[in-house]
Amino acid sequence: MKERRRGAVRLLALLMAIMLLVPTISAAAAGGKEDRTAIDYSGQTEWPAGPEIIGEGGFLIELNSGAILYQKNADEQFYPASITKILTALVVIENCSLDEMVTFSYNAVHDLEEGAYSYIADTGDQLSVEDCLYAMLLQSSNEAAYALAEHCGGTVDGFAEKMNAKAKEVGATNSHFANPHGLFNENHYTTPHDMAMIMWAAIQNETFLTIDSTFSYRTAVTKTQPDGFYCQMRHAMMNTTSEYFNSSVVAGKTGYTQASKNTLVTYAVRDDMELVSVVMRSEANGQIYKDTQALLDYGFNSFAFQPISQNADLAAMEDQLGGIINRVVQNIEVTSEAKALLPKDSTGIDFAQEFSVDTDSLSGDEMQGSLLYRWGDMIMGRDPVLIRFVPEAASAAESENFANGSQAAETTPAPAKSGFSLETLTNLDVPMPVRILLVVILVILVIILIFQIVNLFSRRNRRRRRRKGRKSKTKRYY
Repeated sequence: MKERRRGAVRLLALLMAIMLLVPTISAAAAGGKEDRTAIDYSGQTEWPAGPEIIGEGGFLIELNSGAILYQKNADEQFYPASITKILTALVVIENCSLDEMVTFSYNAVHDLEEGAYSYIADTGDQLSVEDCLYAMLLQSSNEAAYALAEHCGGTVDGFAEKMNAKAKEVGATNSHFANPHGLFNENHYTTPHDMAMIMWAAIQNETFLTIDSTFSYRTAVTKTQPDGFYCQMRHAMMNTTSEYFNSSVVAGKTGYTQASKNTLVTYAVRDDMELVSVVMRSEANGQIYKDTQALLDYGFNSFAFQPISQNADLAAMEDQLGGIINRVVQNIEVTSEAKALLPKDSTGIDFAQEFSVDTDSLSGDEMQGSLLYRWGDMIMGRDPVLIRFVPEAASAAESENFANGSQAAETTPAPAKSGFSLETLTNLDVPMPVRILLVVILVILVIILIFQIVNLFSRRNRRRRRRKGRKSKTKRYY
């Protein structure tokens, strides 16, 4: 019995250790900002030097800001190999249900080049769309990609049209895709920048991110796989037993052909930063992972979200208000909360400022506004602005006193009334809010005084009753 308990404890400890080691999607891992707008403002400040990678093409972008952190031949066209399957998966997920059954045609299991087979199924076998996606993204099954393309697009060519349309939609405008698996085709090419944009769109799809962040999976049985097809993520940085393991890496896809060499797309999350790294045409022997690690270290260690709120030109803002509303400004308060991804040792970037107000927000003597920080047409951040106006009654009194200053000085003051009354209080030469406050205080004091008087009389009455009671008791004893 004790031995069973020890075994259970060991098993529980092992499961907890695995849960701690396997990379998980943090709260920040939501795919960055929804509009997927990339911004390159590196020329506006002293940008830290990026790493020297061996791969011929590289790209690094932070998704919450859209800031492009690193580029190497970012717009040069390369053969992508199996990182193509990121786009294939996205198109399939958006056009098919996971429980649809996919039939493997003769071409899906035979129309591939030598050495490109995973032997997941035979002609006529069926697997669900979900099973095929896991096999394609984790184990990089080319047959699964082929079968999904035929299921979703009717033919490989028909599916390629969907791929190219989706690529343009997500901002990959310098690419062309001819097949769903990435095996060599002269008309099948993309760029590091385009692959980053495709990955950015893909991880914003919850189903894709769930599948692509899974380490292992087993499909339903087929003729060639009587126990089901076992899939294991090939991205070594997601493998806890690999020398290249990185706990920040959440998802990714590997690729290799002789024509493309090694390609790798990686999604990593740390704190409030989300990075997508792309390395293309890199050497073997793990160099693709070394390149990727260098890019991720550069991104996470060299940059941070920092306040970009700058000294606002309050005078210019007040002048602008003068053309919008006929009120005297008392003060303008800027809440400095806007942040942008900047080099950690940066002294800041002089982003253009744009002040705007919401005239419908006017309530009493306050109105809301905002101060935008722009880089070209892009909004880098926004600070709320609170405008306080001088109360209208006080402002009118000040204006009247200023206009009639000399006349008021010559006016003979009226004889002062003796004593103190509510009329005296309301005639004091103070702003209306102060008068109201004084009246309220006076009323409260009167109420307190009345309460004290009533309380005093109550205590006297109680004392009289107690005395009468004592006298009556004394008479009973005598």
